[in-house]
Amino acid sequence: MSKYKFGLQMHAVREDFAENPAETLKKVAAMGYNGVEFHYPALNRSAEEYKQMLEEAGIACYGTLVSWPDLQPDKLADTMEKHRKIGTNKIIIGSVQPKVLDSEPDMPQKVVAYMNELYEILTKEGFMTGYHNHDHDFTYTYNGQTFFEYVMDNTPKGFLMVLDTGNAYAGGGDPLALLKKYPDRTPILHIKGYGKANGYTTPVWESDLDWDSIIAQATAHGAEFLDIEFGARSDYIPLERAEKSAKWLIEKVAEVAK
Repeated sequence: MSKYKFGLQMHAVREDFAENPAETLKKVAAMGYNGVEFHYPALNRSAEEYKQMLEEAGIACYGTLVSWPDLQPDKLADTMEKHRKIGTNKIIIGSVQPKVLDSEPDMPQKVVAYMNELYEILTKEGFMTGYHNHDHDFTYTYNGQTFFEYVMDNTPKGFLMVLDTGNAYAGGGDPLALLKKYPDRTPILHIKGYGKANGYTTPVWESDLDWDSIIAQATAHGAEFLDIEFGARSDYIPLERAEKSAKWLIEKVAEVAK
């Protein structure tokens, strides 16, 4: 049995999950995934219901990607309480949109200052937190840095780098270089396909990324949760792609670990 845990970001199968979350979680568990990540804004049922669904499916919730508004002071207590009831201790900032960063002078500095406040609050409450990148985190710059690197350089080491490999590559970032620049900050690695020919619709096993090097670097420096994520739609069936992705990832990790 692998010492690594394989997860699926449920945004990948969002249509099925919205229609029948309990059944979809059972199908994901049967594919070989050990856990899931929730896209917090999409959770429209009670935390207790999702907790029961997870237990019935025999699968864990590794964490959630949370919108920036749901982490503001007026909503933070409710967000923490829902996570406690679901049974996960990882509250990850899904991203901060450029329109937020451009809303005031020096807003990127203010945003990162609040990330540090969140880190202190959430740590005291028993949660882990960090930042998940979109492609714009590498095209938006501040003080001569990409916004993603600005975040990582100005937060504590315990503030997680939840690196989305496909998003980083699409935005011009180098996932392998980032893992080397910020070692031991990525217990959760998002494995997303991307190809210059077909963009985000590229399946992970056909993408342009050097998976052997990326996975070897990440797992040598603390990555424990390896999570498949995809979102762009084309002529594939999401649950089928999730299943194929799980098989590919489990085989790839075994190959790299040899």
